[in-house]
Amino acid sequence: RLEASRGLDDHRGAMDFFKKGLSKLSAAAESAAAQARAGVSGASTSSSARDSSSRAGNSGPAGGGGSGLGPEGADPASLRDVRFNDRDPNESHVQFLWTVFEGAPEASQQQDEALESFLEGFNACFDGWFPPPSDGSNGAGGDGTIVGCADGHPTAVLRGLVSSLHRAHAKLEAALALGASGAQIRTDGPNALQRAAGLALLNACVVATRSAHNRAWLIRLGLLDALTALLKLAMHRLNVLGNLAAMRQPGGRGGSSMGTAAEVAAQLGVLELLCAHGASVLSNFLDADLRFGSIAGGLGLSDMSDDGGAVADRTGTPAAAPGARPAPESPAVKPLLECGGLTALVEMIRIQRLLHRAPTGSEAAARSLEGLLLRTLCAALAGSAAAQHSLRGAGGLEMLIEGIGVDATGTHDAGPAPPGGRAGEVTDGDLNGGDAFEALELGALALDAVRRAVRRNGQNAKRAIDAGAFGPRLVAMLRRAAVASAASLVRDGGAEGDRAGVARS
Repeated sequence: RLEASRGLDDHRGAMDFFKKGLSKLSAAAESAAAQARAGVSGASTSSSARDSSSRAGNSGPAGGGGSGLGPEGADPASLRDVRFNDRDPNESHVQFLWTVFEGAPEASQQQDEALESFLEGFNACFDGWFPPPSDGSNGAGGDGTIVGCADGHPTAVLRGLVSSLHRAHAKLEAALALGASGAQIRTDGPNALQRAAGLALLNACVVATRSAHNRAWLIRLGLLDALTALLKLAMHRLNVLGNLAAMRQPGGRGGSSMGTAAEVAAQLGVLELLCAHGASVLSNFLDADLRFGSIAGGLGLSDMSDDGGAVADRTGTPAAAPGARPAPESPAVKPLLECGGLTALVEMIRIQRLLHRAPTGSEAAARSLEGLLLRTLCAALAGSAAAQHSLRGAGGLEMLIEGIGVDATGTHDAGPAPPGGRAGEVTDGDLNGGDAFEALELGALALDAVRRAVRRNGQNAKRAIDAGAFGPRLVAMLRRAAVASAASLVRDGGAEGDRAGVARS
């Protein structure tokens, strides 16, 4: 009877979570209605005062949207909370899905299903959402909250994303079955690993971190710690797959316990997507001003001026004057260093190089992800002496310098000469573009990261010189880059060149 009673209680709990969610939604609606009825003039006056205070106290960078909610790196406790707008059909639908998730039994299948539904609705609603710079004039509710998600999302939702990341780590660990033997993934269907990887959850984190308000809260809630732990778990398996790829016979198992070539490809695809989403989240934190706050970000430009200031953009804004203050360190750098995130970035870059040199079938994806990771690392190094020292301690300088030569010259040390030629000699690939051009681009990104790592840092500069950063590797890469650039100009202006040649003759 006792077991039957427990089973009945579980059944009732599973059936009632929708009612709990609906009751919370109803209570929220009644509270909003009561606040709307209570003293419109008084609420308007207090709202105006709050908005004036917000405009006066939030004059920080506009990157990521929401200067009215607080500048980048602000204490979240000083920021007003956000609530979904009941009158917006899309936001009200997301709010309903969220309240259903909140009402689900903890750590149950119903909660997992409710989270999946919420994430699907959240990602669909905010897929093209980019918070605009705000002057603090957002309409506030009677309790001081901001109505509508123009500049950010409710704190409860952000907290839910972080706690869900912790649960995703446990699920991915179980799915990968990590151990000393590297056991094969247990699958319960074609999408089992994808569900365990939490790709929809990570996509929601990418969306949420577009907002300065959200980023301030998410740093405090521990998103970077949870994300770094998840990335390290994925990198462990990617490293094993990359090392085994060269030993595998086409279409066979190659003596490993990782599965067939098709199974390995499926694992690689999901784990590379996981790393790409994670890198995008880190990039949103570290490179917010360029990604969201200026035209330069949209062009993929960086702070190339000698003093570390931003380059001029197409609106005519001049570049920083000589002697101007260098770009400040991102507020995310310190927590990223504390949780080992910078070391994880370095390791991810190394693994991507391993994958795009091995016959895994994911070479193009690995090159693309390496480029994103290098740009993110560049953003972390901008204006941060702590990041520079951490990079040196993690062996990242040598890894970056290797990237200047490996992809730019096709060798690990830029020493061996091609058959019948000289070291660093130009090849047909340099003239025809394609993969060779992508390789040069990755080499240039690695060089930019080295430039940032040694800037005003004597210890790093000495280490880079000792590692050969400014020797044959750099010379060979510059030669290939110059030839590829000239070949591109010839191809683009071929018709005009032909006409000019006829005129000269």
